[in-house]
Amino acid sequence: MTVEDDATKFQRDKAAFEQNCLQLRALIQEFHKTPLLSASLTGGLLAVMSVFKDHDEHFEHFVVVMCALIALFNAMIGLSCIRIRDVMQCYIEKASVFSEDFGEKGGRPAKPIFKELGNFSIAIGYAIMMGVVALTAIVLPLVAYGCTRFNAIPLVTTAAGLLTWYGWARWRHRVDNVDAVVAYYDRKGHDYIKETEPLDMREEVERFARHLPTSARVLDVGAGAGRDSKTLLDKGFKVVALEPSKVFAEHLRSIMGLAVSEMKAQDVEEVETFDGIWACASLLHFDEKKLPKVMQRLCRALRPNGIFYMSFKNGDGVRLPAKDGILFHDMTSDRLSKLATDNGLKVIEMWSNASKLQGTNEAQWNNIVARKPS
Repeated sequence: MTVEDDATKFQRDKAAFEQNCLQLRALIQEFHKTPLLSASLTGGLLAVMSVFKDHDEHFEHFVVVMCALIALFNAMIGLSCIRIRDVMQCYIEKASVFSEDFGEKGGRPAKPIFKELGNFSIAIGYAIMMGVVALTAIVLPLVAYGCTRFNAIPLVTTAAGLLTWYGWARWRHRVDNVDAVVAYYDRKGHDYIKETEPLDMREEVERFARHLPTSARVLDVGAGAGRDSKTLLDKGFKVVALEPSKVFAEHLRSIMGLAVSEMKAQDVEEVETFDGIWACASLLHFDEKKLPKVMQRLCRALRPNGIFYMSFKNGDGVRLPAKDGILFHDMTSDRLSKLATDNGLKVIEMWSNASKLQGTNEAQWNNIVARKPS
């Protein structure tokens, strides 16, 4: 793999920054259309009501239905304002990766006219205005025509609409927040097990294991097929396999004596629990922003004098292969060494070797064994 130089990386980051700014600008334009949309719908429905005022003997019923529509539409548009604001914040955060002060200074003038307003969000202002319109439309029929079941239609309709919105949003949240890496391995897990389980990793395991005490407790991060977990178990260690993929976790539970934790590395909560952490080609799915936080959690879970093994494909930077769409983070030996030392680990040894997968012998892997100070 060709190592990405600083100039190329800068241009790539600059293009991503500009793209995020364009998306943000488009969202802001759409955001400021929401009050006009609310006013147009409300005004249009009121105009329809006025037309039929003197021509319909059931005008009272007609008013209730129109109020129901006004309340529902405004409530939905108000929620849309808040949602658009959240999406805009997402693009601000992405742009902030390239320009650190972008998110801090964006939308905050150095000399505001009304300092007392602080950082009041205009999205909340829009939402409140539309909420007032919706509430007025709900209350109006009850006040004008009495508290009957029929006159409560605007209240029931708006509540039903908001509950439907909430249920749909919850479902979309679960779908959108499915981890792409976990989803990939859930799809390809059985093939991956067949492909990787036969690989001979005994040399790497031995370089790690010889520094561990007898009956050491080891965390296998991203255990996958369980190949290395079994080797460590055979050496008399107590192994916990950390694996968020349901397909892999089910396979791992078939290994006698292996404890399985179906969770992600970034969710590890243990403190000084393990004598060793084995992370063979598993931390490479975290980008430059998330990896340091994951390392902090794992190092916290490692006991003093504990041993940490990691391996990354040789390279420099993040790549996103089109064939599967999941992220891969490559590292040079220098960057891998720095990753260890930045987290307080002392490097014991490092080495490189060719990939052991068939048809990928050209790929080089960087390995490291490091110790946590006492």
